[in-house]
Amino acid sequence: MSEPSKGRRRALRPAAPNAERIIEEYAALAFSDLRRFLDWGPDGVELKSSVALTDAEARCVAEVSETAAGSRRLKLHDKKGALDSLARCLGLFVERHELSGRDGAAIRLAGAPDLSRLDEAELRTLEELLAKTVRANGNALPSEPGAGADGKDEPPSR
Repeated sequence: MSEPSKGRRRALRPAAPNAERIIEEYAALAFSDLRRFLDWGPDGVELKSSVALTDAEARCVAEVSETAAGSRRLKLHDKKGALDSLARCLGLFVERHELSGRDGAAIRLAGAPDLSRLDEAELRTLEELLAKTVRANGNALPSEPGAGADGKDEPPSR
């Protein structure tokens, strides 16, 4: 028996995972349709043959079983989990994480000014400058969307 050629060995090897393949796999799970796997109606439920499934549809199947009594079970991979993962891959969900220092203390950034030493008047001046700059860019203050420097709702000026 001869050794398979280099090209044939490459074709036999499973496709290497990459971003496109991962997204395609999530999409297959996320948008799977139960009607591709079984038929149901007044006469009961009938599983479709595995040979009738595409490769992508077959990968959606997590489990198929049959009891001694003859009842069958088909379990697909988690559709909601795949939708959530796909949405994260596509940047549709923004995950935010709050970070804190030891024992919940604030994290000091190197080179960041220490605002704790400013008095009330200096803080108000800084807040007004920040609000003016943010409004000039057509954005709301990050901490209070749509709020002006005085805390009242005001639309961003353009």
